[in-house]
Amino acid sequence: MIYAPDCDEAGAEKIAEKVLSILSGEGMSLIGPPFSVSVGITACDGDAADFARMHREADAALRQARAEGRNRIGIAPPNEERQPLGPDDDAA
Repeated sequence: MIYAPDCDEAGAEKIAEKVLSILSGEGMSLIGPPFSVSVGITACDGDAADFARMHREADAALRQARAEGRNRIGIAPPNEERQPLGPDDDAA
C-alpha cells in the first residue's frame, strides 16, 4: 500500500504507472516464476479521508484491475460517483 498525501487521482495513477513500469520491465531481474502486478487506486480529499473506506475502495479497484487482465490499474470512482458500501464490502 502506498499512502500519498496531497496526491490527487491523476498523481496516484502516475505513481501506479511508474510502479508497473519498474516491476514489469524486462530489465527487472528477479529469481522465481514470472509475475504480474495490478494496482488499485482510490483518492479522496482530506475532509473525507477515512482509512478503512479508502482501503476497501482500493481493494475493490484492485479486484477490478485483476479481472481486466495482467499489469492493470483499477481506479475507484470519484467521490461523487461512489455508491454506499454494504455490509459485504467489509469482507476481504
